Amino acid sequence: MRIHALTTGTVEIKTAMHRGRRPLRLLRTLLDRAYTAPLPIHAWLIEHPDGPILVDTGDLATTGDPPIARFHISREQEIDRALEGVGCSVADLKTVVLTHLHGDHMNGLGRLPGTRVLVSADALGWGGARRLRRRGVSEPEAVELADRPFGAFARSAALTADGRVLAVPTPGHTSAHIAVIVIEEDHHVLIGGDSAYTQSQLLDLHPDGVSPSARSAVRSMGTIVDHARRHATVYLPSHDPDSAARLGRREPVFEV
Repeated sequence: MRIHALTTGTVEIKTAMHRGRRPLRLLRTLLDRAYTAPLPIHAWLIEHPDGPILVDTGDLATTGDPPIARFHISREQEIDRALEGVGCSVADLKTVVLTHLHGDHMNGLGRLPGTRVLVSADALGWGGARRLRRRGVSEPEAVELADRPFGAFARSAALTADGRVLAVPTPGHTSAHIAVIVIEEDHHVLIGGDSAYTQSQLLDLHPDGVSPSARSAVRSMGTIVDHARRHATVYLPSHDPDSAARLGRREPVFEV
């Protein structure tokens, strides 16, 4: 299987959002006036034998900036054009998997009409299905995480018939956040969404400034680190400037 890093623009986020500051992490994030340098907004295309799978979709050039971030996205950087850049048309897509329902991970669905969309079953509650319908997804499909251990993860869900692409729970940044793991010959590729913004943040076990539960975020980061110690794992968070290069080198978090 081949995996492509698709860069769909950049975003600057509050520095206190990148690495939460205690106490009152969210309030400190809102009041912070400093921003990071531009960070990539990555989506990931998996060329699976059963058909291409897209993990996350990026945002749209027309989306306004929230109080905690500044987006820089052109029409040419949106997901349909990014797919064309690696030789994949929207019509070719088999499935879109969303790690979570934040705009910079799902708003690109507006450029992917009629595509099958998978999302954590828990994310469909609390208005998640309604939010997806507003983006043209009439029938999102639930990923049901079963009590089927995979490496350090207590639960998992196979996303392909051959079991080589699967979802695992990584709650923290959102309560229903998931990551996608691709099993390659001698290592795993873990597409991490916003489980951490960078690999260094993951290794520091440092929560961001907007996670509803810092404890859950740190616990999920610890599970990812534990998994990476057991199995050679390439970690790909969505906004890490080094993610695409690590993918190209197949550089694991730890040598196992």
